[in-house]
This record gives sequence, structure tokens and C-alpha cells, in this order.
Amino acid sequence: MASKNNGLLECPKKDGMKVQGNAINALLVNETVRDLIKFFDNPEPAAVQCHRCATNEADYWCDGDCRHCFCSDCWNTIHEVGQYRTHTRRSVGDRPREVPQCQGHGDHSIQFWCEQCAREICGECQQTQHAGHTSTEIGTYVRQLKEQCEVRLEGVQASLNYRSDRADKLITEVEKESEFNQTRVRETMQNLRNLIDRREETLLGEIRQVETADKSAIEEHKLLLQDEQQNLIEQVLNFAVVSKDEQPQRLLNARRPFDDFIRRADARLSDLKPRSRIKNHVTGLEDLATLQTKIENVKFEPLRHTNPNVEQIFDNNPNSTTLNLSSSRLKDLDIELVANRLACHRTLTTLKLYSSEISEMGAQYLADALRTNQ
Repeated sequence: MASKNNGLLECPKKDGMKVQGNAINALLVNETVRDLIKFFDNPEPAAVQCHRCATNEADYWCDGDCRHCFCSDCWNTIHEVGQYRTHTRRSVGDRPREVPQCQGHGDHSIQFWCEQCAREICGECQQTQHAGHTSTEIGTYVRQLKEQCEVRLEGVQASLNYRSDRADKLITEVEKESEFNQTRVRETMQNLRNLIDRREETLLGEIRQVETADKSAIEEHKLLLQDEQQNLIEQVLNFAVVSKDEQPQRLLNARRPFDDFIRRADARLSDLKPRSRIKNHVTGLEDLATLQTKIENVKFEPLRHTNPNVEQIFDNNPNSTTLNLSSSRLKDLDIELVANRLACHRTLTTLKLYSSEISEMGAQYLADALRTNQ
């Protein structure tokens, strides 16, 4: 774990605690785990009270006729006289294990476990009140009970281990999914921005190019008109000079050049028709409003898995004892749907899943569902 995180170990509870992988001793002591280890390594028996005074903690056990535990004071008081002096004194920790007594016969030790009554019984009880009941030798029953408890505890531990591992995998999956989605969004949006920038630059260049061309053609047209205007001014001045002399002969002589000018002017003006132009328009901009709406509709939301076929089979068979999902080729996510439906389906006893393509994850979904609905 540390090798994947630059040599750091990080608290799985995400409380911010981090230590170097080679500095484990820097971690705080887990007092609960420490106490459990001490308890199992050195189990301390419960304190035994003195049989005589019932106040002090017992120090000795009498391996004689007394067969009881005594504190030091009571031992000295009792065992200083008579035959008690010959009793053997042992440490209270060396006393024999106490055998529980039968509830029905107080002077009899329990020997069997009655399955029907779910209680400990002695040999006499087995032959009388519990005759005909199924009974198991108490030592055998205790060993079986211990094995069952161990198996069930191991099952719980395995389930916790699976869930812990699954949580770690989900965290990794979430991180990878987030990185993938962020990269995808960034690349897509950047591509759009690049496309928009390139298209904007191209369109603006085309608009400026058309503007330059149109203005150049119009300016050239204006220059030609200005030349004609200058020619006209010269003719007007000549006409004014001739008219001012009031000599008919000069006016008659000027008529031919004047007519020639008018014909030439009409011909040139015929070529210089009033200027017109084709207007330009950017098409497709209106469609960008739709693109804008589409971009705004891009959302980040959960991807919910559904299987209409599985849902329909459950809906059509609400009270069936057997369901056949063999032809559905179910995968892990499908099994999760099945497990959710099993939680509230109380009549089903047989579920056929042949040809399913599930992994340990799908099997765990089923196991969790069966813990709820047995």
C-alpha cells in the first residue's frame, strides 16, 4: 500500500493521519486491540472469593476434605487445629475446574444436552424426565457448539474482509472513474473551444476579405465617376465662356465638340451604371442556439443499471416458489437487482441461475440477500 502512495501509509478512516512506511512506530497505540491481545495471550480468571468469609479474595484451595477456596486469614484459622492440619494447601489457580450441577438434581453433574428442551441435564434426567428426547454428551455438544461459533465467526470475518476489500476497490474505481470523466469533459470542451476559435477566425477573415474586396471595387468605381465629373466641369466652363461672348458663330463652332462630349459622356455613363452589390450573410449562427442548449444539457449523473427482463419475471411471479433466470445470462449488476428483489420475496425457495456470468461479487450479492431472506 505504501509503495503505491509514495512511501506513505494513510489512515483508511480518512482522518488525515499519514506516516512513512518505514516509521510504523509513529502510529498511535490502538488501545482496544492491545487489550484484546493481552486478554487472549494472558487470560485473567475472575477473582474467587473466600468460601468462609465471603469477603476477601481467595488465596488457597484446600486439596483435602474441605475442597474449598480460602483467604490467608481463614485458611490459618481453620487449618491450625485437628485433622485439618493435614490438608494439602494449593494455589487457588491450581484448583480443579468446577463442573456445573444439574438443575433438577443438584448433587449430579451435568452430562448431556437435551435438544428438545435446550438445556443441560444429568444422567438421571436423561433416563427419567427426558427419556425419549434426543440428547448429546455435553463435551461433544460443547465441541460442536464451539466449532459452529468458530465457523460463524469466520463467516462474519470473511464477509467483513470482502466488504473492506470491496470498499477499497470502490474507492479506486471512483477515483479512476472521476479521472476518466474529468479528462473526457476537458478534452471534449477543449476540442469544442478549439473548433469554435478556428471557425471564428476563419469566418472573421472571410468577412474582412469580402469587405476589402467590395470597398476596393466601389472606390475604383468612384474614381471613374470623379474623372467624368472633372470632364463635365471642363465642358461646363467652356460652355460658359462661349455663351458669355454672345457670338453666334463661336457658339455654332462649339456645338460639334459639345455634342461629341455628350455622346462620349453618355457612353461612359452607360458603362458606369449605378453600383449595386450582393449582400453577405453568415448562415448557421441560429443553429448554434441549439448547440448551446445541447451543451447546457450535458450533465453528470448516476448510471443506473436496469434489466427489464428480470423485473418482469419477478413482477409476473410474485408468489412463486421457483423462478428460472437461466436464459437471462445474468451478470453481477443483474444479480444485484435479483438480490434486491429477494429481500422482499417471501415465497421463493428455488432460484435457477444456470448460464449466469457472475463473479465473486455477484455471489456476494446473493449471500447478503440470503442472510436477510432465508
